[in-house]
Amino acid sequence: NVHIGISWLESVAFGHVDRIGERVLIIGVGNTAMDCCRTSLRLGARTVRVIARKPRGFFKASPWELEDAEEENVEILVNRSPKAFMIENGRLAGMRFECMEYELDAHGRIVAERVADEQFLPADDVILAIGQENAFPWIERDLGIAFDKWNVPV
Repeated sequence: NVHIGISWLESVAFGHVDRIGERVLIIGVGNTAMDCCRTSLRLGARTVRVIARKPRGFFKASPWELEDAEEENVEILVNRSPKAFMIENGRLAGMRFECMEYELDAHGRIVAERVADEQFLPADDVILAIGQENAFPWIERDLGIAFDKWNVPV
C-alpha cells in the first residue's frame, strides 16, 4: 500500500486506519515524515525506515523530531533517491532507490551529484511525506532555531 502522509495521519487520527504492515518506508524527512514514522511504530510496524534524498544537513525536520524518531529505532537512510515501486504478484514488494553521492562547496551547498549505486528496500507500506508546508513557520524561529537562506535549520 502507498499512502500520502498528511491524509494517512488524518485517517489514523479519525480511527479509519488502525494498523500497518511490518515493513514501512517513509519518503521524506520533514516533520510530517517524523509523525508518520512514529505513528507507524505505534500501529505495529516492526521496521520503519525514513528515506532522505540528500545529506542530513538538508533535512527539514526539527532536530528534536529526528532525535525522538531515532530513539525509537527508526532508521534514517540518507542519499537515497526513489526510483521505482516494485510490485510482485499484484502487491507492493518494496522500492528501488538510487544511492547518491554529493559534492558540497565551502558553504555546504550541493554543487555536483552522481548516482553511485542502486538499492532495493522491501516494504509492505510506503508513506509519501514530501512537499508539505509548515502551517506555522514562525514557531521554530520564535523558539530560537536559526535557518540559512534556503530555510534549512543551522
